[in-house]
Amino acid sequence: ANAAIQGTAAGDAQAFEVVDEGGELVRVRFHEFLQNYSEIVNEQPADENDMDEEEEPIQRQYYPYLEQAGQIARRQRKSGSSFSNEMDDEEEDESEMSSFSSTICVNYRHLLAYDPDLAEAIEGEYVRFEPYLRRAAKEFVLGCHPELDRIGAGGGLMKESAVVNSYFVAIYNCSTVLPVRALRTGTIGRFSAISGTVTRSSDVRPELLV
Repeated sequence: ANAAIQGTAAGDAQAFEVVDEGGELVRVRFHEFLQNYSEIVNEQPADENDMDEEEEPIQRQYYPYLEQAGQIARRQRKSGSSFSNEMDDEEEDESEMSSFSSTICVNYRHLLAYDPDLAEAIEGEYVRFEPYLRRAAKEFVLGCHPELDRIGAGGGLMKESAVVNSYFVAIYNCSTVLPVRALRTGTIGRFSAISGTVTRSSDVRPELLV
């Protein structure tokens, strides 16, 4: 009876996964953004006294999100090293896992300059696309540092507590900032930045993700 209700023959029932084509497109394009976004930065010499007044600073191509992926990998390797008990107190403090060990911070203005359509889609339907952004972030970090994936699969000398299963994306520097009183039902599901005055604070219990 259940098979008939589901429209399948007995013994041939199959589970179908609904694919969000828009979400998959966002995942691919966000991954490309993390991989390819770069900017020109001026690099000053180590000793500024050695630089002539007429000499121009050295310019180089800087990839901020590749740099972040490297920092995340270093934090995870430091925290998960089986020899961490041999480090001194200062190194031990630096190696402790934190939210930044699995979070990529994305400047919204970078995203807007690189791919305006992608930025508009994320801002308009953030709740829908947020899981795809997290998947792209994980694929990006593990693609840049595949040793972290091998660690998670049980290889290497890593502590079990250091294995990271979830990666997150934190977006900042949004072009539009709303006052708290301007929040309406129309902003539900959208990516919104708000401003206000904190009059009282209390402990916030962290969200438990399983």
